[in-house]
Amino acid sequence: MNRRRLRILANFLSIGHLACSVKFLAAASLLLLLSSCDLLPVAKANPEPEFGRVQSALGSDGMVLLLVERPDELVTLNLLIRSGSANDPPDREGLAYVSARALLWGGGDWRVFDDQLADLGARLELQVEPSTILLRVELLAESAPEVFALLAELFAKPPSEQEVFSKLIEETLIRQSALREDDHELALSFFRRFVHEGSPLSSRMLGTRESMENLSLRDVQRFWAQHFVPSNMILAAAGELSLERLQLLAQQTWPASGVEAAALPEPRLTPRLGRRVLLVDKPMRSQNELVLGHLAPAPNDPAWPAFEVAVALVGGNFSSRLVRALRTQRGLTYDVRASRWRDAMSTTFYISTFAAPDRAMQVLEIILENLDRLVADGGSEEELVLARDYVAGHMLLAFDSPHTLALESARLLRYGLPPDAVASLSKAVAQLSISEIRAATMSLIQSRDLCIVMVCSAEHYGEALLRIDGVPSVMIARYDEE
Repeated sequence: MNRRRLRILANFLSIGHLACSVKFLAAASLLLLLSSCDLLPVAKANPEPEFGRVQSALGSDGMVLLLVERPDELVTLNLLIRSGSANDPPDREGLAYVSARALLWGGGDWRVFDDQLADLGARLELQVEPSTILLRVELLAESAPEVFALLAELFAKPPSEQEVFSKLIEETLIRQSALREDDHELALSFFRRFVHEGSPLSSRMLGTRESMENLSLRDVQRFWAQHFVPSNMILAAAGELSLERLQLLAQQTWPASGVEAAALPEPRLTPRLGRRVLLVDKPMRSQNELVLGHLAPAPNDPAWPAFEVAVALVGGNFSSRLVRALRTQRGLTYDVRASRWRDAMSTTFYISTFAAPDRAMQVLEIILENLDRLVADGGSEEELVLARDYVAGHMLLAFDSPHTLALESARLLRYGLPPDAVASLSKAVAQLSISEIRAATMSLIQSRDLCIVMVCSAEHYGEALLRIDGVPSVMIARYDEE
């Protein structure tokens, strides 16, 4: 019986994080059942997690191709373009977003593009980040040649119609308005800009009304010419494709152009000292949104595995310190979580929660008190074992699918890690000692150097926040400021 895997999965289940996920619970239960029947291999001292094989090759102009091959009717293509909002000129914020959204309008007649996709059983999704534009394509394996041909037509024809450009601007303005009304996303947006202040990473993803007025169709065409080129792309695929076939289709879709993509700017990251507070003034709130955190190790940092466990210990699951302190013991909030915002140019640790306005200060004080205590004691052995096994179990299940494995492998490639990095990082987490996790927790959680953002009616909190140890001043910004 594989006792170590049994213990990891058992601890993962005991945390209760999977109660909301039938799929994960069923997968973990099946592994436990197989283990109890001695159908799994006999345990080694430090067994290596088993993941699918990630193959790699090169396409045109050094385009990187990754493939997790598996018999499956569904094929996923994850096209990562190594550019994003960090490339936006200061007076034209939102350029990368508008340029990327043009991909969803098709390369030919935009009026029939959606119908062409539907006829092929395919669909597109788009995500824009500071240093990455992710185009995700889901398709049936049998329609792969036709879908690749449609993608070839799409990338060969930059937007040329003023009507399409006007619709893209209008769509972005609507998204700006929607962001201002979503307090959680608004808090995260202000936090990311606050923690990266002075860096290209602080660029507004959606821009402003003024920056939209500064944009032109020519700007979008220039962005496509500089960034949507094979040398700037990673294609991670999963499903019923061979590496040779993927390479051929990719070369036909994105032929060599000889164009070297415009480089990302230097991130210019500066850790913030002290507890810096920004209140996002939005009157008449029934609840306040709170986000606080700091810069953190990236996946290519040797400290990353231990820090992942430290994050889980803080607020990564139902047995974490903050969930117990704020939800289980006091009922001050329904949800509190610690996570990472990860970009190829920066990794940020943050805690997010919400609370009634009359409880918001108490919630913040409890979070700071628990962070201080955790930095001082490093966590109990029981807590650390549960957190480590939770993270190891989560990785085993999260990247069991070839589709998620392919995408994660491509993202890790952005940090200079090899195609099999998911397996090596998972193994590193599972083999962490208690002393390694405790040392990372005490040294990498910066409880005294935090960026704190709260969406609230600002007039009620300034004086109370100044009484918190380590807060030298409080800044205020309007929620709808340009």
